[in-house]
Amino acid sequence: MNRTTSAWLLFGASSLVAVATGCWIASQHGASHRVLLLNMAAWAVGAVLAVGVSRIKNLRWWPFVAIAGIAATFLSPGMSAVHRWIAMGVRFNAAELLLPSAVVTLDSQVLLSFALLILLVLQPDASQAIAFAGAIIVSAIASKRLWFAVLLAAVAALSFIRPDTLAPVPEVEGIIGLATPLQAAVAVIALAGTALTPFLVRSYSLTIYLALCALAPVFGAFPVPLVGMGVSPILGTWLGFGALMGAIRASTPR
Repeated sequence: MNRTTSAWLLFGASSLVAVATGCWIASQHGASHRVLLLNMAAWAVGAVLAVGVSRIKNLRWWPFVAIAGIAATFLSPGMSAVHRWIAMGVRFNAAELLLPSAVVTLDSQVLLSFALLILLVLQPDASQAIAFAGAIIVSAIASKRLWFAVLLAAVAALSFIRPDTLAPVPEVEGIIGLATPLQAAVAVIALAGTALTPFLVRSYSLTIYLALCALAPVFGAFPVPLVGMGVSPILGTWLGFGALMGAIRASTPR
């Protein structure tokens, strides 16, 4: 079994365990069957989409989709002056849906990276701003653009200045707090497995992004990806992994 096949299997298994454990926890605390089914369906749909995305030869246009999608959140009234969602039958968190693939396809392009980060600060979305900045900073340091890394860190820090007035939702931001010790351990291990899988194929940027998203709830009322109720991070994580595997496939000599 080669490394890419192992990565597909590990990513699929660990993300499935994370999503299923979140549904298990939420079901014990009154979450509706519709919400649980949506999360599980999102995992299955995301897996199919990831395979399709991995077959696309060139995804350099994806950062423009991410910018447009996140900018579109400002066209709606938002919630308590917070703009993070686009509605298409189901309400999607645009950043959680689009950023993982953007991290893979940006290659630390200065203007596009800076534009995305500014939008995240304006929403405001501190967890996504820090996770995205962290991922791009890795690329910036690797390419010896330390000035860009410092600029990204400074702009991302601004996301904490604007207050987030939304009240946390137990099944989203507080899902680990609702878990039994066994459930919490399984969820954390599954999240770690998902975040570290890109590292096996030497994608440090996506690893950093996923790891920072997973760690963010430790430091504040931020959504727990995959485990918390919400389809956007499930679909987005799969899309990002599909984009990564597509990039590896395109660069592999045949």
